[in-house]
Amino acid sequence: MRLIKNIFTLIIFIMSFFSCIQNSVSPKQRLQGVQNWVCCYNSYVPSEEIVRYDLAVLDPDAEIDIPLLKASSTKVVGYVSLVEVQPSRWYWDKVVGTDAVLPEKTVYGGFYADVRSQSWQQTVVDTVIPNILHKGFDGIFLDTIDSAEYLQSLKDGEGYEGMQEATVALIEAIRRAFPNIVIIANRGFAMLPDYEPFVDGLLAESVLTEYNPKTEKAALRDPAQYAHYLQLMTNFHRKGGLVLTLDYAINSSFLVQKNVLKLSMKYDFIPYLSDPSLNNIYHIALENSYGD
Repeated sequence: MRLIKNIFTLIIFIMSFFSCIQNSVSPKQRLQGVQNWVCCYNSYVPSEEIVRYDLAVLDPDAEIDIPLLKASSTKVVGYVSLVEVQPSRWYWDKVVGTDAVLPEKTVYGGFYADVRSQSWQQTVVDTVIPNILHKGFDGIFLDTIDSAEYLQSLKDGEGYEGMQEATVALIEAIRRAFPNIVIIANRGFAMLPDYEPFVDGLLAESVLTEYNPKTEKAALRDPAQYAHYLQLMTNFHRKGGLVLTLDYAINSSFLVQKNVLKLSMKYDFIPYLSDPSLNNIYHIALENSYGD
């Protein structure tokens, strides 16, 4: 009887283990069939243009006709700043003056968030993300992950040790709290091998090109500059993850645009070209194919 009981316990453990693996390691099926994507952070989103896309990354506080988008089978994910916070966000009053916000200011007028802080973790998991999902979004887009790398290296990491580890732990906590939603992460390549089991997609922002704010144009990078990133991106793709590329080449020459689209599609990545404001919608990547 004890042997049978032990075998039964072992079976339950194995089933639970593989169930966990299915939810956290191979959730990539949620983005199967996505062949194009768009990113727009405008406060008003022209849904009639968004419906042309399989996947849309949008500001969750914008005016959006989500039922229309979902009726068109467009997957909609909402923006979440994971390691930074802007005073304009509705939850700012909940975190300002607490240990969730660091004194370090960002170049965009916001503040860095302390992902090691329990109050910040709870704000993200218990408040910010549920608010987005309640609006009908299919999932979330995690931005500013790179800021954890920056903070940990700032002043040799003095005062900000463990930022990268805490960021990975927070992404894992998000997946465990919301096992069935779409999660896409932007960059954070130093942490990618650790957080990739918990996300469905990866965005490589400004990896293939370098944007010049003076000329407002982007130029192709030397492949040697992103060789390591490319290896991480292709490894993620081989494991079933969706890889998106975003390049601010909308004002660049036709040749640059053609080459960046061709390069992205060469590796089965999905490109999108825009301007740094991300307030406008451009269909050039959707309407052109240079994969041959």
